[in-house]
Amino acid sequence: MDYRFEKFDPQTIKDERLEQLRQLFNQLLMRTGGDVEEALDWMQRLWEYHNFFDGEVSFGEFKEYLEEKGYLEQDEDGYLEITQKGD
Repeated sequence: MDYRFEKFDPQTIKDERLEQLRQLFNQLLMRTGGDVEEALDWMQRLWEYHNFFDGEVSFGEFKEYLEEKGYLEQDEDGYLEITQKGD
């Protein structure tokens, strides 16, 4: 049996967890019929109840992650909406 050791990168773990949470957000989005604001509200409640990331990443940072990755964008009225990438 061969072992391979690599340098630990905590950012990789963080990115994987954010991606898992994005998948959960997508499930909530489907449950709300595509209502982004309601899905975000549900996600925030889950975030607070389960203390995702043990306080290392805030819910606001998660929303920024969704926008930076192109899953959400603001419309002309300032409301968040799902992009084609997020569908």
